[in-house]
Amino acid sequence: MPSSGREYVRLYAALATHPKWGRLPLLLRGAWTSLLVYAATRNDPTFTHEQAVWLLKRDGAKSAARLVDALVDAGWLDRDGEAVALHGWAEHQPVYRGPSDNPEYKRQQERARYQRKAGAPSGTSWDGLGAPVTEERRGEEMRGPPPTGADAPSHEEAAVVLRYQERYGRLPAEPGRIWLRSLEQDAGPDRALAAFDGEHDKDSNPRTLIGRMRDGLEEGSRRRTHDRGPT
Repeated sequence: MPSSGREYVRLYAALATHPKWGRLPLLLRGAWTSLLVYAATRNDPTFTHEQAVWLLKRDGAKSAARLVDALVDAGWLDRDGEAVALHGWAEHQPVYRGPSDNPEYKRQQERARYQRKAGAPSGTSWDGLGAPVTEERRGEEMRGPPPTGADAPSHEEAAVVLRYQERYGRLPAEPGRIWLRSLEQDAGPDRALAAFDGEHDKDSNPRTLIGRMRDGLEEGSRRRTHDRGPT
């Protein structure tokens, strides 16, 4: 492996329940994962179209060119001229600088900070976005104190993440922040905020809100593309 490569890639557990992943056929999931690990060996998410096709053919994929094009259409690869790149690489695959960058370690630290602030007893169970699940929080209605200090967002935080903090009294855990930032990057702040508010008004359950936002934004994009017609 080249010295500039990585020893591993990150696959967040939240991916398992994300609707974008759920809509991706198993064949395309395998193709995307193959390109992900190949990108890690060089620490570079960009391939020429021919390179991506060759790598998938080497793994035994049939109709590899169609798989690459399908991943572009599904939003898992970004096309730039003759090149394709793994979508969201810089955000989802940050450089590992030491033990404090380990996702599980960071999640444990975040839980511990929240536990100290909320006064949650030892052994409290936690939901998929990093907040404690208690009897008082049945129906996801608990509102904690706004984060301060190490938990406070920077001034560069995405507007939709700050809206989440405003509505729920806390920042989402790392996987939730990543998806919200990605939605705002893809759709723009105004559309992302409108989608958040609309889904929150219909159902404030944070466990399903981000997935419902993504569905609504993707459906809106498809409608606008259809209305514009071919260019």
